[in-house]
Amino acid sequence: MMSEETFTAPLEDEGERLDRWLTAQLVGRSRAEIQRLIRMKKILVNGETAKPSRLLRSGDRVVVELPPPGPSAPEPEPLPLKIIYEDGEIIVVEKPVGLVTHPAPGHPRGTLVNGLLYHCRLAEAADRMRPGIVQRLDRETSGVLVAAKTGKAYRSLVEQFKHGEVEKRYLALVYGVIAEDEGLIELPLGRDPLRRERVRVRAEGKRAITEFSILKRFEDQDKTLVKVRPRTGRMHQIRVHFSYIGHPVVGDPKYGRRGDWAERMMLHAFELAIWHPRTGRRVKFTAPPPEEFIPWLEHGSGEGNRSPQGRRGRSPDR
Repeated sequence: MMSEETFTAPLEDEGERLDRWLTAQLVGRSRAEIQRLIRMKKILVNGETAKPSRLLRSGDRVVVELPPPGPSAPEPEPLPLKIIYEDGEIIVVEKPVGLVTHPAPGHPRGTLVNGLLYHCRLAEAADRMRPGIVQRLDRETSGVLVAAKTGKAYRSLVEQFKHGEVEKRYLALVYGVIAEDEGLIELPLGRDPLRRERVRVRAEGKRAITEFSILKRFEDQDKTLVKVRPRTGRMHQIRVHFSYIGHPVVGDPKYGRRGDWAERMMLHAFELAIWHPRTGRRVKFTAPPPEEFIPWLEHGSGEGNRSPQGRRGRSPDR
């Protein structure tokens, strides 16, 4: 059940941002959660809705409608895992389509993190609901994902992602026949201010670069199979970039074509290369294309027939 709390801003807190101030008042609630409640109009200032950036005035009456608190940390659950590689520092798995990476509003359990915690210990993270998680794959995306089991590994992987040292490659089936054999999409991305769960191309957004090359063209079906390498790691980057240039990913429920029907979103992370946190060696992990991709990989000759690696496993980069 929802509960309600009321606060009055004191003189010494005048000029504080609403979201930051409430985070200090509501112990155990993150700033992101406070901002979400503000957007949901569950927080009123003097009886009116307000923005997270609103500056408080002495005497402001703030009423907060609070949902029941979630679990303090994800709980281990016995979920099936496809383990590609594991040692004392990291665990690499193949995430299936339909599985959420970590607990979030609307998905408190049954996530990859819950399954990993049942299997092994994960490194503590700044967000207690994301232990060991240094990357994420969208629920509709399948493929290779690495998680950290120790603090050392977590810090190493975070730095590698931050500095662009991690190489990720995806397989995507998109609508339309792409004329270029290869290309680079460089368009800044940011949250949609009207629909916060979506991302869109915005001039004031963060730098985002997606490199691609053609594997096969299917002119009779108006589709193209592409190999994609995102050079940056923005939320929904591949999906938004290809949708923006007129080639949305087949089966994409958020950025795809209206009325599109497909068994799944046709986006699969088939390769991940990192520096191993303990040995310092470059290692590469792969997950073969799911069965939904096989007909497209085998059908027709097309142009540019380089296929992604088909065996699951790992190998050092040479």
